[in-house]
Amino acid sequence: RGRAACEERPQRGAAASSSSSSRPPTARPRPVPGAPYWQLPEQAASASSSAPAVAAEPTVFGPSTIDLIRQGKLSGQTYGGSTYKLYEAWAAGQRKERPILALWLHGADMGDIGREDLCRMQQRLQRHTYFLVPMNPKLGANGLKFHWGCGFDKAQNKNDLGFVFGDLHVPFLKDLSDLTACAADEVSATHVLAMGYSMGGFGVFQLAGYAPHVFDVAVAVAGYGLGTMATAETSAYNPPQPQARQVLVEYIKHYAASMVLVPRFFVVHARKDTVSHFQDVELMYRAMRSLAGKAELLEVPEDKADSDKKRGRRTKCGHSYFNFTLLAEESEEFLYRRLRAALTQVPPRGHDSLPNPSPPAPVARSPVRRHSALRQPRRDSPAVATRAPGGDSAGCDRNLGDPRMRERSRSRSARR
Repeated sequence: RGRAACEERPQRGAAASSSSSSRPPTARPRPVPGAPYWQLPEQAASASSSAPAVAAEPTVFGPSTIDLIRQGKLSGQTYGGSTYKLYEAWAAGQRKERPILALWLHGADMGDIGREDLCRMQQRLQRHTYFLVPMNPKLGANGLKFHWGCGFDKAQNKNDLGFVFGDLHVPFLKDLSDLTACAADEVSATHVLAMGYSMGGFGVFQLAGYAPHVFDVAVAVAGYGLGTMATAETSAYNPPQPQARQVLVEYIKHYAASMVLVPRFFVVHARKDTVSHFQDVELMYRAMRSLAGKAELLEVPEDKADSDKKRGRRTKCGHSYFNFTLLAEESEEFLYRRLRAALTQVPPRGHDSLPNPSPPAPVARSPVRRHSALRQPRRDSPAVATRAPGGDSAGCDRNLGDPRMRERSRSRSARR
């Protein structure tokens, strides 16, 4: 019972990651490698010193090569630490192309995705790809637990209903969207994708509603929103009704208008899923379509809803289709053919054109705000060029991180 149990899955790439040799991060006085650009120098130094070492050599999986470029940590006063890794993956002949950036959000199993799985995704995308892979934030100093940008205390999470009674946590959503925007500018990405499975799909909906201008394509697989239409008979949970339904309706009312600002949105779900309710995401999809959003609902076939094996056996919760939708051969026709077409239809970002994320609308100084309409302007709006209060520079510093990235950026500029 619960998402964590249904999401447990083998990590084929984990062994390769743990066996790699290591090297110390590059020593530079400022900015510190692996540190978000908005951190103060002393905060960045502290975060960098506690980060694990970076792998020395790239790893090859079939036709793809993957390299861990750097890793760092997001830290906030109201949420616990959230470590992240930035990978680069490419096939032969792709490294001279401008890349795409894919933000990957894991599920409630809280497991780090393996390198081999990232390489499989890169092979399906058929593009030079950087993967930004954060981990769900740890317990905050105020006692809050998190499902990405949804914070809840022990009482709110009774019976695993934090996704109903929790609140969207603005500080973490802001920091993660800022990190993504800066990484996209750093690697000169043509497009930015947000992808996640189950709780990660929940995070994709959160970020799309909070900072739609950061993303070009969103892919929420087996995701959900705040609140649910499910009942005890149709769900693995026992949500109180009509209260849980009212929370979902309010969530859609406030955030659907922001989600449609993401140029392309793929909602992937199985109708028989008893962990993440199909009717919930169907309502979000219909709301986006009613607002002229370019959203697409991809329904997982019934015989594939339990296709993932857990410890050698198949579950019957209808929530086990990670491999079918994202890694297996069938995912080419089911998802990636459409995803690649969407990338060709969305205009690429110009070099150095990604604006700094604009600050959210003024909110109360409480660390948590429930269902506030924090709509962000599109990235081509003049309003997004303003700097968030307290920023320490006029824009993202593309010279963050490994020296190799600075050299590649200069080479790309020279070729253009």
